[in-house]
Amino acid sequence: MASASHAAHSHGDEPQPLVGHLVPYSTLFATGLALLFLTVITVAARYIDLGEATIGDSLRWSAVKDNFGAKAVVDRDFVVATIAPPT
Repeated sequence: MASASHAAHSHGDEPQPLVGHLVPYSTLFATGLALLFLTVITVAARYIDLGEATIGDSLRWSAVKDNFGAKAVVDRDFVVATIAPPT
């Protein structure tokens, strides 16, 4: 049973708002670019020569820094990756 106040708030003659994307286009574009960039990094990682590395070895920051001439932000040697068998 409808009350008088409910009838007064009828939205029958008001146009419904158009519903667009819930996320702004700039966020969608930035996410797409980030995914594309990470895909390129993943494909490029295939061509990194690990030399004598075997399963169980770890790749330390000092080795990466020496090969690419990168500078460390922190002053400690930490593990960047561990070589594991495919699962």
